Amino acid sequence: PGRDNAPRLAGRMRAFGAGAAARGLLGLAALSTTTPLPFSHEFSPLGLPQINTAACTGCGTCASACPANAISQQEEAGAAVITIDPARCIACGECVAICPERDRGAITVSPVTDVAALRNGPAVQFHGTSVRCRSCGRVFTTREVLDRLKALLGGDYREQPLGTLCPDCRGR
Repeated sequence: PGRDNAPRLAGRMRAFGAGAAARGLLGLAALSTTTPLPFSHEFSPLGLPQINTAACTGCGTCASACPANAISQQEEAGAAVITIDPARCIACGECVAICPERDRGAITVSPVTDVAALRNGPAVQFHGTSVRCRSCGRVFTTREVLDRLKALLGGDYREQPLGTLCPDCRGR
């Protein structure tokens, strides 16, 4: 393709790829005088992930598994933050399948088209406490993960070294 086709190709790229379905739905919603209600249907091009903060440990496995980058985890001022962008979710369910706390309902994905959620954009759905390695200073887990390990292991849980050293420093 020559340079003359560049604007047309850029328009095509915007029509496909991450967020394309959300952009299309928002464009249609802009033509309406009322706010469309959320609706669930089997063939929704989008999904609506929800984190249950009572069950989520903030491990970030869901973010690492999400092929559409709809789920992200970052550290902000000592906090582990998980954000979900409903415009990017493709309802594949990879996040649920890989979640170590799925049996407790830590994350769900519904095939829902929710224009209000799309308009609101990315939203923080988990806010936990980051834990730094006492040796190297790197964030390696969350307090919530360590609390869950302690609950699962009971008397076999050892704060030293599990809760104080990252896996790299533990191996030294």
